[in-house]
Amino acid sequence: CPETEPVIALQFRFAFKGEYGLSVNWVRNDDMHVVTKVIAGVLKVAGDSGYLRMPSLDELKAAEERLQKAAASRARLRRLKQKREQQAAAQGVGPPGGGPPPPPAG
Repeated sequence: CPETEPVIALQFRFAFKGEYGLSVNWVRNDDMHVVTKVIAGVLKVAGDSGYLRMPSLDELKAAEERLQKAAASRARLRRLKQKREQQAAAQGVGPPGGGPPPPPAG
C-alpha cells in the first residue's frame, strides 16, 4: 500500500459476559463470519467517512504521557493505602469500612 494511503490494522476482542463468552469464543461458523463481515463493513464506512482515523504522532505521545501519569497515580495511591493499612494494623485498628480487626501479631 502506498504511504499516501496508510492502513489501519485493528485487533480486538468481543466481551461477552459469563459462560456465554466462553461458548462463543470458539465459534467459527457462517454466523460468526456474518458478524465479522458486518463489523468490518461498519469500520470501513467509519474510516471512509472520517469518523475513524489514525492518530498523529503528537496524539500518540500525549496519550502515552497520560497513561504513564495515571499509572504513577495508581501506584502512589496503592502505596498510600498499604501504608495506612500497616499503620492501622500496628495500632490494632481494623481495616477501613468495618470488619473485624486483624489478629494480634505474635
